[in-house]
Amino acid sequence: MTIANQPWEIHDFLQEAANFNLNPKYQRLPVWKGTRKPLLIDSILRGYDLPKFYVTVLSQNPNRYEVTDGQQRLRTIIEFFENGFALLPDTIVDGIDVSRIRYSALPQTIKERFLRFTLSFSEILNAQQGEVNELFIRLQKGVELNPVELRHAMFSNLGFAIDDLLLDTHVAGFFNSSKIPIGRFKHQDYLDHAIAASFFGDTRDLKAEAMYELYKEYAVQDITPFNRHFRNAKRILRKMTEINEVELGVFKNKWSFVDAFRLLLENIQNIGAVNPSDFATLFKEFNEKRVEYRKEPEIALRSRRLGYGRELYDYINAFEKEAANRESLRIRKAALKAVFIEMFESEPREAS
Repeated sequence: MTIANQPWEIHDFLQEAANFNLNPKYQRLPVWKGTRKPLLIDSILRGYDLPKFYVTVLSQNPNRYEVTDGQQRLRTIIEFFENGFALLPDTIVDGIDVSRIRYSALPQTIKERFLRFTLSFSEILNAQQGEVNELFIRLQKGVELNPVELRHAMFSNLGFAIDDLLLDTHVAGFFNSSKIPIGRFKHQDYLDHAIAASFFGDTRDLKAEAMYELYKEYAVQDITPFNRHFRNAKRILRKMTEINEVELGVFKNKWSFVDAFRLLLENIQNIGAVNPSDFATLFKEFNEKRVEYRKEPEIALRSRRLGYGRELYDYINAFEKEAANRESLRIRKAALKAVFIEMFESEPREAS
């Protein structure tokens, strides 16, 4: 891998913008909010230096460049040029008041200042994908990446397979209707936990460290052992989509999603017997009671109206302590299994 430093004026970058892949798999989705975008443009108009942009030169790809570091700054430059947002109040440049003005309304001299600003690009040549991922992680050491962003910044065959799984029609259908936010790799995070739950069973925690080690272990290894778990995930998420259609957002909480997934996985052979409406109604009620009694779970034990007071009590205590802990996961699965067991029976039980 070699790196060559190249100056690019914003004018030149905008002409080539279509040839830049701003969203490689290991990068996070755009998360800049508030004043960060207009402050970047303000810095450009005042001639302040910006950190380097790292781009990988692609030899065989429709996109000539892939942005390794700096995609949010480049997106901001494009968005401002396309009138996507205005400058902040009280913005004065060279004695000219440009407060709350979008690009198209700027005086020509200020437009020229913007277009002629020089960006410092470091072009990465002859790099293997693993080297690019490692460089990205090193560049982010001064930026707080959450655990799932770090996992998906790794070069990992397992990570690539999970990204591809998100493109499956049924998997994408679930997440698109689930009300689970898409930002900062949240969909990948939920799916990571689903696959890990299927792969580990009850033998491991689902903590960030365990997930990271799983990605690392299967960085270059053959992922054929995961094919069965991918098939399970597709089947379960089809059923969860049906349930979610009854109660939109019923799986929005990550650990509620994980627990429901593990319950359905435990009973996957009888998953066809599950009535989506009945499951959605009971699961929503159960979680509403969890939230209601979370500070005083003993109330669940005293309630005569609940048919699952003991199970709810156990579930709350396990849920509130350390949700990713193996023992906590086991207790919650046992509690849900006791509450939902009849959902998986083709013929309802007779009352004793």
